Amino acid sequence: MSNEELLCSRRKCPCGGKRILVRSRVGGFVSQNCVNGCRPRLVTPSDLPVRKCSSCGARMDIWTIDKNYAYSCPQCCSTEMVHDLVPPWQEFFQEDGVAIPGVDFDRFV
Repeated sequence: MSNEELLCSRRKCPCGGKRILVRSRVGGFVSQNCVNGCRPRLVTPSDLPVRKCSSCGARMDIWTIDKNYAYSCPQCCSTEMVHDLVPPWQEFFQEDGVAIPGVDFDRFV
């Protein structure tokens, strides 16, 4: 995944660094990790960036589907799960405080 495709939180870290949205756990759990190495944080809907529909260009709404965040287009009904749009945390970080210790994340990607 290239840096241009990364989804970043709408809120910067207190240190001023960007927070990249990453898959942190089994089942589509997404966290926001600071590029400067500060402690990872949980994601809320207000942290998710605005997204335009790839099919029709309309601004997408944020929904929760099966306890996971999703973007949904009010015009063409296209849906994109946030966990499908972000990389696993290991692609950018050596350690993730939100991951579950001892769980082999690669089995679930």
